[in-house]
Amino acid sequence: MMRKLLLIVITTLMVTASFAQDAEPKTISLTDAERARGTEDQELPVSDTQNSGCLKAQGANSEEDQIPTIVLEKEGNILSVQLLNYTSNCATEDFEVNPSFHEGDAGETSTLSVDVIPHGGHVRCQCPYNVSFTISDLEPNSFYLTCWWFEGMVELTEGEELVLKDIWENVSIDGADYTLHKTLR
Repeated sequence: MMRKLLLIVITTLMVTASFAQDAEPKTISLTDAERARGTEDQELPVSDTQNSGCLKAQGANSEEDQIPTIVLEKEGNILSVQLLNYTSNCATEDFEVNPSFHEGDAGETSTLSVDVIPHGGHVRCQCPYNVSFTISDLEPNSFYLTCWWFEGMVELTEGEELVLKDIWENVSIDGADYTLHKTLR
């Protein structure tokens, strides 16, 4: 019984991991039924977009410093976002941030989708960047978030940081090797 449960958990984690590895920005689209009800995505204003430049040139201090991380902090209707170790082309000069918010109908969860689009030249290398920005006009503290590698519910406490770390771990169970995807909060 325990092996079956462990196998189900590992399979679920592996399926989740395969979706999380998709490096392309994701956008949640409205269904025809939502369009018919007049429900639409609301574009949210973005400001203070900054990036560190290529961190590879600056040198990373430890393995902990290289973990893809999302840091969220909400004050009123303003959400501050930091994407730490965001991997992009080494020739990336700037990032465009496009957030959209879909308010859920009664009993449904609202969704915040954040697309981050790198701009610049293309060379044959990848580099980690730290990207930060501010999203305005976001009322709820609880919503489904789609941003970079993370897709899931977040519940923010006013003035407190929520840190999401993307951790991969190799494990061996009964002679079989697995890679598990964990999201640390």
